[in-house]
Amino acid sequence: MSSNIKVGDDAVRVPRLELGGSNWVLYKDRLLWAADAKGYRGHLDGTVREPIAPHATAAQAATAAGTAAPGAAAGPATAGGDAGAAAGGTRGGAGTAGPAGGAVGAGGTMGAAATATGVTPDPAQVAYKAALSEWRKGEVNVKQLIASTIPDSLFMKIRAKPTARAIWEALAQEFERKSRMVSVDLRRRLQEQKCSDKDDV
Repeated sequence: MSSNIKVGDDAVRVPRLELGGSNWVLYKDRLLWAADAKGYRGHLDGTVREPIAPHATAAQAATAAGTAAPGAAAGPATAGGDAGAAAGGTRGGAGTAGPAGGAVGAGGTMGAAATATGVTPDPAQVAYKAALSEWRKGEVNVKQLIASTIPDSLFMKIRAKPTARAIWEALAQEFERKSRMVSVDLRRRLQEQKCSDKDDV
């Protein structure tokens, strides 16, 4: 029995894996071919890995801190103009002109305006998010392909695995061993076969 599984735009034909794994060899090759046809084979063989998030630069971290609490690090307003300018010059202080004159502390007006206009998105973050979205799409398609072609009892065993690669390795580990055992048993039975005197070879 085979299943028509829709992955992407076209249907692919994969045989349903028997509970005992008697058709494992056929199932494995058909599923690998189907995943390869859709460009998702790397999710099974481990060549396609989850993208790694880029580290935030120091400038991004400072910008994020300033956006989170603008003016938090500012000093209090002072009576002296020069002192007010000094206090206001850092992150939104509210310096005021003093009686002796001097520069008025416009304090952080420029920084606040820069924050209000927004920050240019980091190209590395944009590329990471796009790559992560593409990777997740491949993962869910391959997981669905496998889940739709195995018995429920097998699905219950592998459903907690984190990636399509881990699921595939768990299936392979179970059925490759069974296939070898079946092969050894068949060879043993063949070697034990004897032709009696009355049988036709």
